[in-house]
Amino acid sequence: MLGNNEKAIEYFNKSLEIDENYIWVLNQLSIIYSTIQNHQKSYEITKKLSILKPDDYNYYFNLSWYSLFANKPKEAIIAAKKTLELNPEATGVYSNLALGYVLNNQYDLAEPIYLEWKDKQFNNNLTFKEAFLQDIADLETAGIVHPDFEKVRELLK
Repeated sequence: MLGNNEKAIEYFNKSLEIDENYIWVLNQLSIIYSTIQNHQKSYEITKKLSILKPDDYNYYFNLSWYSLFANKPKEAIIAAKKTLELNPEATGVYSNLALGYVLNNQYDLAEPIYLEWKDKQFNNNLTFKEAFLQDIADLETAGIVHPDFEKVRELLK
């Protein structure tokens, strides 16, 4: 599978030589880099997409997530807030916002988000509580850790 991703990356990068702002190609590259867990590249590309398409909340939503993995919690907070400004219905971004606060040593701002959303339905398969815990696990798997993650786990029990 990695070989296919490498070929796709090569192909998409050639496309960007023709048009460096080709939105669809940039989006595909961001997804591929995320799949192979090159979070820094996903972050960089998604940041560019949010600049190219400043009215599209999806790019800010994704930027809030990738910023966490790029160890840029302040940027994650800004992007999450921008997501909600553009689309208040994009409630899934509350996980990214809360994690941005935690990673920015602002647990006191994250706690009310966790308490408000933990028992609500995230999607058809998960509650917010389950999504919150999964997001923490994903960050830890990627080597992003914080002592307040344990406080979040306790709060969500």
